[in-house]
Amino acid sequence: MDSPPFTLHYTSEANSILDDLSETGNNEILRSIRETGDLICTYGPEAPGPDSYKYMSLHGAHGEEIWESAIENSAKRPWRMYWMYGPTEHAITVLTIGLNE
Repeated sequence: MDSPPFTLHYTSEANSILDDLSETGNNEILRSIRETGDLICTYGPEAPGPDSYKYMSLHGAHGEEIWESAIENSAKRPWRMYWMYGPTEHAITVLTIGLNE
């Protein structure tokens, strides 16, 4: 793992979710997603604000560590961002975004 700052990349799945949120006018959650991404890029998993946890039982296709970061913790909308370091040095890839159900 490299040290911050990082550049943020999105998988096609994550981009599709962002597009769907944009098309349905979910500007508040889109703003929160951007803010969370910015914090993670600046500070890594120690970012102030979003709680981030490394999965112990889940890894990427090449053994990468997978992280979960809270976007919103409200009881009504517990959104999460799932990400990993890579594919290049100083990069973070958002794998998917969704409700924590």
